Parts: sequence; structure tokens; C-alpha cells
Amino acid sequence: GLEVARDVLSRSRDDEARFHAVALFRDGALRRWAELAPGDRTGCADLALAFCAALPPDAPPFLAASAARCFAALWARGFADAAS
Repeated sequence: GLEVARDVLSRSRDDEARFHAVALFRDGALRRWAELAPGDRTGCADLALAFCAALPPDAPPFLAASAARCFAALWARGFADAAS
């Protein structure tokens, strides 16, 4: 899941494919969160943020919103872990 999503996010220029890849990446990272090393958890949030930052200003709103939700979910999960 995560590897496929990373591949699509890094290679595809199709907005719908990237939209689904962002959702797959978010769900996969959250599902495997407990298994991931702390550096990998940070790496997932970093990748989500980098994808958001790399989107052009004219990116479709559905893609930009999905990317922002992905980053927010991973960041919040990491913050909750750090607070406990």
C-alpha cells in the first residue's frame, strides 16, 4: 500500500490517480502506524507535507484538500503520540 502510493505520488501527473494515492497513503500509514519506526512515522508526515508544498497553485481543489487532510491526519497522529 504505502510503496504503491509513494510510487504513484512521485511519478503520476494524473490528478485522479494522485487523489487516490494520497488516500491510500494516509490510510496505509495510519493502519501500519504502530509497526512503523519513529523515523518512518516522521517520514510519512514529511512526504505528505512535501507533496502538499509541491502542488501548483492551480492544482484541482479536490487534490489539494486531500493532500492537506493527509498531512493533517499524520501530523495529528504524531502529535498525539508525542503528547502521551
